[in-house]
Amino acid sequence: MVIAGKQLVVSIHTYDERNSTKTQRPEVSILGRSHSYQQHSMLPFGLFDPLFPDVLAESAVRGALRDRIALTLEKSGVFVEHNYPYCLPDGSLEIRCQPWFFFQRLRAHYERAHPETADDSAHMLIWAMLQNTNLRRAEANALSG
Repeated sequence: MVIAGKQLVVSIHTYDERNSTKTQRPEVSILGRSHSYQQHSMLPFGLFDPLFPDVLAESAVRGALRDRIALTLEKSGVFVEHNYPYCLPDGSLEIRCQPWFFFQRLRAHYERAHPETADDSAHMLIWAMLQNTNLRRAEANALSG
C-alpha cells in the first residue's frame, strides 16, 4: 500500500472557482471524516468486512494534528474549516486505509499468538479477504461472497 508506514499524507484538491451556490468556501478544508460517518455515525453496510468496527473510521486524522495544522494556517491569515464543504468519499484511500491497517495489525497480533498459521494457505486467504478493501481481488471477493 502506498501510504503504509508514512507519518503524514497530504492530498490536495482545488475548489471550482465557479461556485454556483455563492457560499463562501474556506481557503483550506482539512478533511478527516467520511461522508457517511458525518451523516449517520456509521459506514454503509457492506463497505468493509463486518468485523471492522465502524467507530475506527470516525476520523482518518488525529484531532491534535488537524488542529495544529489549522491553527498554524489561521495564524498566517488562511481561513480553515474542517470537513466543509464536503467530507471524504466513503471509498477514498484515506477511509479504505482504516480497515486495511486494522486487519494488518490484527493479523500481526494473531500470528504472534499462533505462529503456525503464518504460512498456512487457508489463513492467508482469510487475511487476503479481510484486507481486500479495494475489492479488486477475485479470490477474496469469492470467499467473502
